[in-house]
Amino acid sequence: MTFSGLLGGHSGAEIHKGRANAAVLFGEFLEKCGGKVISAKGGCADNAIMSSLTAEVLGEELPAAAEACTKAFRERYPEESITVEAVLMSEDGGDVVSADLGGYLRKAPYGVQAMSAEIEGLVQTSLNVGILETGDNAFTAIYSVRSSVEAEKNALNAKVAEIAVSFGGNALTEGEYPAWEYRKKSPLRDLMVEVYEKSFGKKMQVEAIHAGLECGLFAGGIPGLDAVSFGPDMADIHTPAEKLSLESVANTWRYLLSALEAMQDLPEPEEEQEAEEEAAEQPKKKGFLGLWNRRK
Repeated sequence: MTFSGLLGGHSGAEIHKGRANAAVLFGEFLEKCGGKVISAKGGCADNAIMSSLTAEVLGEELPAAAEACTKAFRERYPEESITVEAVLMSEDGGDVVSADLGGYLRKAPYGVQAMSAEIEGLVQTSLNVGILETGDNAFTAIYSVRSSVEAEKNALNAKVAEIAVSFGGNALTEGEYPAWEYRKKSPLRDLMVEVYEKSFGKKMQVEAIHAGLECGLFAGGIPGLDAVSFGPDMADIHTPAEKLSLESVANTWRYLLSALEAMQDLPEPEEEQEAEEEAAEQPKKKGFLGLWNRRK
């Protein structure tokens, strides 16, 4: 069997767009046809929405079920050219690895779990099954769990583990990284906006995104760090259609140089601390808050 024609995408930047995931569709197909899995393989990265999957399935009327699912999936996801195809095998494909993989995939959570209460339209917590594979009489599902709220991330990890155990499996959590929490007051961000407008003559679009960035690691190790992230224009990241604007690369380099020059006027951490203490004693006097600007 093959599941193809899905758009895929980044499991942070596109998870809220309602794109189809091949593993989720596979679970729905198995539940409908009652098929038993001999083998399955889909996805290559946990942080990419799975766009294709191949499998060997034991069951009856599979070609008819595949045709019906293709029609249903295309109606549900009109922007995607989803195709489910079943080809009958002339030989025995092997032993059944899982009689209830479909049940697991249907019960396991997927997609957006919570939206931010502070920033309209921003996903707060989500998960994506990016890799599904079988082997050694078992199946493995690898997820990317994201949240800007530590408690929600831990609860979601625990939920996935609980479901895995209920199906006779276990769960392992690894590669965790700290959240980069949104700062309402950011002198560095204000400066970057000002430099952008002076450099390009238009307003900068400032966004919070639902994705893991190195800034979270830096902020987790440097208390009070004020950080921003910017780069060239990209589209359809983590997909075969990924694109990068070469013109925006040059603009980004020019912008970086201008920003570094402007940052010379920002205070060092020691100066900032003194300014904060002075501002606390004299509330009406202005001072920089929450900035950590290392130039050494």
